[in-house]
Amino acid sequence: MGHPSLFEWCERTGSELRLHGIQFSDEGYPRFPEGLLLHDKPSEMIDWNNRLQSKNPQDTVITMFMNDDSLYRRLFRLSSDLPEYKRFMGVSGFDFSPRPDMPLEMQQFHILVNMLATLWLGIHGVPIVPNWRIGSEETLSALTSYPADTQFAVGTLGCARRHISTNITLLCQKLIVTQPKSLLVYGALRPQFQAVLEQEHIDFRVYREYRYRSFHAARKDTGAK
Repeated sequence: MGHPSLFEWCERTGSELRLHGIQFSDEGYPRFPEGLLLHDKPSEMIDWNNRLQSKNPQDTVITMFMNDDSLYRRLFRLSSDLPEYKRFMGVSGFDFSPRPDMPLEMQQFHILVNMLATLWLGIHGVPIVPNWRIGSEETLSALTSYPADTQFAVGTLGCARRHISTNITLLCQKLIVTQPKSLLVYGALRPQFQAVLEQEHIDFRVYREYRYRSFHAARKDTGAK
């Protein structure tokens, strides 16, 4: 039997969330209850594909920063994967790409899918770190779904090197809208963005991706320079 369409999945998952008391905005985005959020910082973040390499799952957040095809598979295995998510301290929000060059409706749809999947894990007992990612400036209102002082996950892998000034403007707008408690950054943080966070006195912590850490650990073990 094949998977239902994403639209069918959204309808079914949204109905389940409503049965658990999740409210939705006028734009159709689900609101995140504070009680489902992870408030403590993990000692480690690791992507789903490398989760078995985690030495301390109870103090590790799984990130869902991966390509859309891999995320699609996970989307339809939420229930069967649930015991695996529960081994860890928490999980970051799903990350279907709402790229700014997409039609606005598609950006909004991808953001909705990310929110629904993340909240599904939350109502089933997995502490969540919402994904701070949105698409273009027109999708900023999606961030009002989160309580003030929320701790967010930020994935930097695969981020475009262009449009730095535009992205800095959007970063500042996101800070104003969300007033985050802290940002957990998975991957390298560009100096330009770090400077903004420091200037605005935003609490953040950078967790280098597993591939980077394992590569440098291997070089150290072999004595490579």
